[in-house]
Amino acid sequence: MDSNRKIVLIGGGIASLVVIRSLEKKIGSENLILVEPKDYFEIPIGVLRGLMDPEGFARRIRKPWSELTAARHIVARATEISGDEVILSNGDRLAFEQAIVATGATTKGYPFIKGGGAETAEARDSEFRSEGARLKGASSVLIIGGGPIGVELAGEINSAHTAKQITIVDGQDRLLPALPPGAGKKAHKVLTSRGITVALNIMLEPKGDKYMGSDGTIYSADIVYNAIGIRTDAIPVDGGESMNKHGQLKVDDNLRVNGRINVFAIGDVNDVPEIKLAATVRTQAGVAAGNVVALRGSNGAPLRSYRASKPMGFVTFGRKGGIAQLPFGRMDFMIGMKQKDMLTSMYLK
Repeated sequence: MDSNRKIVLIGGGIASLVVIRSLEKKIGSENLILVEPKDYFEIPIGVLRGLMDPEGFARRIRKPWSELTAARHIVARATEISGDEVILSNGDRLAFEQAIVATGATTKGYPFIKGGGAETAEARDSEFRSEGARLKGASSVLIIGGGPIGVELAGEINSAHTAKQITIVDGQDRLLPALPPGAGKKAHKVLTSRGITVALNIMLEPKGDKYMGSDGTIYSADIVYNAIGIRTDAIPVDGGESMNKHGQLKVDDNLRVNGRINVFAIGDVNDVPEIKLAATVRTQAGVAAGNVVALRGSNGAPLRSYRASKPMGFVTFGRKGGIAQLPFGRMDFMIGMKQKDMLTSMYLK
């Protein structure tokens, strides 16, 4: 097809939604194209709470793309960008004037949490019901990984199922290692006070349906959640040299893929050295959207730069308590902004 000044957004996460809303306000939706294999948008921040309430909250974190934007939605998976074309998995080529890669990332051990999932809303409903029933029937839970996902998962399970025996095992010496030490100490104190077992400095090795700890302890549970590791879902731009060793696209200060004037990468898929959060993704999306508008203008407006954020994070302990780590310090009372509805109202108004 003729590019006709098309802007192609690749990926259907928070980043793309923010870009679409920004561009629709500034230039309209006529030339916007979303390439995303799922027919729905889902707030990944709310998945863990949705797992506790498959018939209620899980459905509120999801909406069809057709209800969120008038942009054209191509239900397909992009595999690469070559020149000024997006190559789709079926071999089709989609020409563009500007493109933004925002394909996100997937949790390796348990993709249900982030990045994975069915491609239709109906099938995703079924996944939540199945996973919810599996959890409800378990009396003991082993969570491998003490990062934000592991901590939040433990908190949500404890809030919804107080009688369950929950154990978190991590190979590092504290919880939440990407955040300042005080955050990990508070998480450890709160979770253990709720009866959750936290085992640190322990590596696990699968032994049949159990795990052998590096301390010689055998760990077993009715259900195991592996919350370690993120796989970046970036696609190559003009070949594999566009990516670093972690599979992230290398970008300049304007969030453009190195060597390209009209291709941007935002969120999990770029190599900006910061913790990837919804808050930073929103800022990156705003910068990229503004730069796309500047490129399409005729007044030579300068492009905006993006500066990596200092370590920050908003980690909930279920429905009560949490950590709000900002670049300038902790302000835990602010966790309520996320905790109330896991930011559902911010994105699905």
